[in-house]
Amino acid sequence: MLAVIGVSIVGMAGAARADVNTVTPTPAMVNVSIKNPAAINVTWRVNRTETVATAQRVTSSALAELRISGVTVATLGGAIMQTGIFRMVGESEILVFTETFNLTPAQAQTISRAVPGTVTIRRLFTDTQTTVPGTISLFATLGGTGDLAVRRIELSFENASRTDVVRQGDQLHAVADVSFNNNGLLRGEWRVVDASASLGGGGRRVLQVVRQQLVSSGEGRTRIVSPPLPTKLSGLHLVSFSVQDTTTGFEIPILRYFVLQDNKDKSDLVAANMNVIGPADGARLGKGTVFSWQAIEGAHAYQVEIFKDNPNVPLTGKLVTGKDLTLSLQALSLAHLQPGGMYQWHVRAFSKSGKVLGASVPRTIHRP
Repeated sequence: MLAVIGVSIVGMAGAARADVNTVTPTPAMVNVSIKNPAAINVTWRVNRTETVATAQRVTSSALAELRISGVTVATLGGAIMQTGIFRMVGESEILVFTETFNLTPAQAQTISRAVPGTVTIRRLFTDTQTTVPGTISLFATLGGTGDLAVRRIELSFENASRTDVVRQGDQLHAVADVSFNNNGLLRGEWRVVDASASLGGGGRRVLQVVRQQLVSSGEGRTRIVSPPLPTKLSGLHLVSFSVQDTTTGFEIPILRYFVLQDNKDKSDLVAANMNVIGPADGARLGKGTVFSWQAIEGAHAYQVEIFKDNPNVPLTGKLVTGKDLTLSLQALSLAHLQPGGMYQWHVRAFSKSGKVLGASVPRTIHRP
């Protein structure tokens, strides 16, 4: 696999009193294969203001330095200069310099071994009165084309669960852990399917557009938190994070959460006990463990939850559709269940509008 260098470019301003005000190099990003480095074409724009009356002013830069952690390791370019026209005191001008840098494979390999963010190309521009640096930051990454490639997206709520049940008005956020290669602009969207969509409404919409610059010297990871998810409308909601920058096919994960009706007296939150088929009370969790229950009329979704002491604080759980009456152990995340512990579990049924139709009496289970 080839590696690439992403080059982002930053201009640095001079002092308050300065003939040279700023140095701005472009383009802002360049990708170069390490095994076959392509030429880096750079345009430096030097903005200066005349502070001393003179016939002509020469603006120049002695050399271009390749630097790692502030130490010069190579010279990439020689002297460049330009003579401006006569300017009155207080007049400004922009001088444009263009040049090409050719990195050798050895230099590219050196960059790839450096700590990301410590490699720069620097030129010092002076007009004999003041000196201002222009800096190009280099980043080495792995990849065949040099383009940003999203490899995997892991989606969860902030409590690390992949399903959740909340009340109307509760605060809820989703988290996307994105694995990627190379440098580039991530273009993503948080999308939500409101409960109204399943009721025939127009609940399918984009919740937020995400634009984030990603930089990695290898296999990168970034964490993106969603805006507050809608919880005003009771019922089942779906959440996803979709991106455009993928070079490998993978299934976009989807989170499900249920918003309960805001019943003031709470008297009908549990209308009836549900009949559970298995596992038996006190059973041991094993690879073949299957949670099963009898159907509740009008159920739009069921939720299995495992908890330790407080049924309002589940350790793990999963939400399934109203057509599903079983849930295998493999579908649950057991990371929060310590071996040797005794736990309780129950199942609840929800209507399409978010009302709790029924709940089972908690049963105990044992994780060997």
